Amino acid sequence: MAATNGSAAPAEESQPPTASSPAAAAAGAAAGEEEEPNLSQQQIIERYKEMRTRCQELAEKGANMRQDLEEHQSVIRRLSSMDSGRKAYRLLGGVLTEQTVGEVLPAVTSTAANITAVVNQTEADLARLDAETKAWKVKYGIRTQAEVEAERAAAGRRAA
Repeated sequence: MAATNGSAAPAEESQPPTASSPAAAAAGAAAGEEEEPNLSQQQIIERYKEMRTRCQELAEKGANMRQDLEEHQSVIRRLSSMDSGRKAYRLLGGVLTEQTVGEVLPAVTSTAANITAVVNQTEADLARLDAETKAWKVKYGIRTQAEVEAERAAAGRRAA
């Protein structure tokens, strides 16, 4: 699942990440970081994968909500120039209702404001989780397959 609309989700390969030696994790713990109790390398990697998946889900949710917000704003722009007594139709719970522009416009504006709040909260959650994911990756020396391959290619170019 790729993130769209310029979201801040990490775009990493779907290859399984690898963790460096437990010595590197111990060095991180010695540097003042709090160590999780007795996590195996597999548990560390699984937690990292879960965090990345959650980041991707939040990025996707944010993109969908931004699209909804754009649609609501388009409706607001159109309705704003119309007479408030003009007929308007609104879909409520799967039922098409006939109302006036004067009744629909405030409801759509309110919904757009609520969507904006959700988008802002989702983006804040994504930024926080992305930072936690990066910190987890650094703490345990996790490298994706793409990073390992890039390091090998760089080492091969230096040797040649």
